[in-house]
Amino acid sequence: RYALGAAAALAYAGVDGAEVPAYLAARWAADAPVDEEAQAILALVLAGHERLQSWAGQNYPLLV
Repeated sequence: RYALGAAAALAYAGVDGAEVPAYLAARWAADAPVDEEAQAILALVLAGHERLQSWAGQNYPLLV
């Protein structure tokens, strides 16, 4: 869930998509493996799925 929150927060905050994978790779290496659900949702975030970004802002308000 942390990985999902970080990805959603970065995408919602408008961080350049090219920067997101490197940031998350560093976090995942330090914290925990990435589960399949997080990978699938991250793919949508990185693709710029507007509904998911809106959902992220609503569900992770402390991260954005």
